[in-house]
Amino acid sequence: MSRQGSPIPPRASAAYQGVTTQQLPQSPGTTTEQLSQKGNGYLTPLGCGALLVVGCLCVWSFVIVPLNTYLTTQWHYGDAHITRISADIGRGREDFFAYDANGSVVVLEVNPAHPEKTRMYTGIELPHDSGNTIITLAVSDVEHNGKLDVIVSVGQEKYVLFNTGNGLSWSQH
Repeated sequence: MSRQGSPIPPRASAAYQGVTTQQLPQSPGTTTEQLSQKGNGYLTPLGCGALLVVGCLCVWSFVIVPLNTYLTTQWHYGDAHITRISADIGRGREDFFAYDANGSVVVLEVNPAHPEKTRMYTGIELPHDSGNTIITLAVSDVEHNGKLDVIVSVGQEKYVLFNTGNGLSWSQH
C-alpha cells in the first residue's frame, strides 16, 4: 500500500494532540527574513573576542604576574628577607645586614674580626608595613669626602647611613 493515499497518523503522544499554533503578529514592514538576519551580525564574535582578551588580561594581571613576583622574591630572599653586603668602609672588611622588623628597618654592622663591636642602626619606620618589605644595601661615597657611606633602599625610597669615621649615622655631619 502506498503512503501517498493514506492519511497522516496523529502523533502517539497526548501532549501533541490537539495543540494549535498561532502566528505571532509582525510589525508592519518587517519580514521573517529580516528578523532571522538581524542576529547574524558581527557583534557576537567581536564581543566574544573582547571578553576573551579581557579574560586573558585579568588572568595575566591577577594570577601570573603576582605568582611570578612572589616566587622570584621567595627564591632570592627567602622567608626572612634579609639582605647582606660585605664592604670595607674604612675599618676593615665588615658585613652589613638589613631586614624589616615589623615596620622598622634594622641595619647591623658586623666586623668579623671584632664581633663584640657589632652595631645596630634603626630609625626608619615603615607605616602600613606587613613585616616582609625587601630592603637592599649598597655602598657609595655620597658626600664625596673619601669615606664610603651605606645606602639603604626600601622600595623606591633611599636612605643614607653616613660614615663619620667612628661609625655610621642617619644624619649628615
